[in-house]
Amino acid sequence: MEQAISTQQIKAALQSQHLATLDMMSKAIEVCSDDLWLSADFINPVWRLVYHDLYYFHLYLHQSVADHTPWRQHLEGAENLSLDPDSTDVAPYTKEQMMDFLQHCKASVAPMIAKMDIVTSDCGFPWYKISKLEHQITNIRHFQQHVGQLQDRIRNVQGEGISWTRNQ
Repeated sequence: MEQAISTQQIKAALQSQHLATLDMMSKAIEVCSDDLWLSADFINPVWRLVYHDLYYFHLYLHQSVADHTPWRQHLEGAENLSLDPDSTDVAPYTKEQMMDFLQHCKASVAPMIAKMDIVTSDCGFPWYKISKLEHQITNIRHFQQHVGQLQDRIRNVQGEGISWTRNQ
């Protein structure tokens, strides 16, 4: 006899996977050299990819766009990836600042998921027409896509790999 998975079990799985993705980003930030962090060899330097990823990770942990308050050190436009690297003129974030933001995100995961209505058909972000549960899976996929991008840059430029993180 098959048993249904409870909402609490789904939330626990989401929490675990969100934390595991943050752990992989933390490893990428730690391993990334200062030269690669600021390198202009890429349209979007590592620091901007990291901020973009953390910004949207944090945003999408909220029930809706209206509930979101940006990180205390948010610089308007820094979250945008662009084909024109000069389109947003902001000073680069440091690795230390991004680790601080990452820790802020990490501390937000459990309380935000605990109060999240994951069974609603409206994800709370009008540019997505998907359920809240699917939106959380999309959030993890988006985050992990950029972690993979960063890992690839680190491996190709520095010759270092970053180990896989299992669930938390």
